[in-house]
Amino acid sequence: YKVLKKDFKESPIHKINIDVYGTYSLNSNQMVVNALKIGLVFINLILVFVSFNWMIKDKYILRVLYLSGENIYSIFFSVLKFKLAPYIFLTLSFVILDFLFHKFVHIFWSDVWLTTIRLLIVGFNLYLMGLSLILIIYFTLGKGGKRF
Repeated sequence: YKVLKKDFKESPIHKINIDVYGTYSLNSNQMVVNALKIGLVFINLILVFVSFNWMIKDKYILRVLYLSGENIYSIFFSVLKFKLAPYIFLTLSFVILDFLFHKFVHIFWSDVWLTTIRLLIVGFNLYLMGLSLILIIYFTLGKGGKRF
């Protein structure tokens, strides 16, 4: 920079703003980024809707288990063990494998988006566990009834 400044005294060097020049200034490229963000929001909404319906499907089984004498925590751990554990184990194992091997596979890429996806997957697993606990409480204690 000092050498260039010494050689070109009349015209100083200006930094080019990336957002104004280059391919990012094209409206089509900005539209693709916005479409990806909107698509991510819709995918998250679909995941929430599917998981909610997935848990509501078993509301009668949860109700029968509660009325037959099971407590809420044993029902929750049954649901966690038989219904949520395979999904949570597979997704977390893929996240851990990606985290371990990302230096070899994604050498030249920025890993900001990978970190965001990892956090999204972990957050969705926590959401599934919380939703199942809330729905178990709602379908058992919220409905009342006489336990044996």
